Amino acid sequence: MADDKKNVGRDRGRVAAGQAYELNYFKRKHGLTEDQVRKII
Repeated sequence: MADDKKNVGRDRGRVAAGQAYELNYFKRKHGLTEDQVRKII
């Protein structure tokens, strides 16, 4: 699914908890477990 190009810059600081690739990136970047990431988000 393509991103809505009208929303550029509005939510770049957020992590989409429903997207596995974003959770994995956040997990690797910060050295966390999946459970820790889900608690944070």
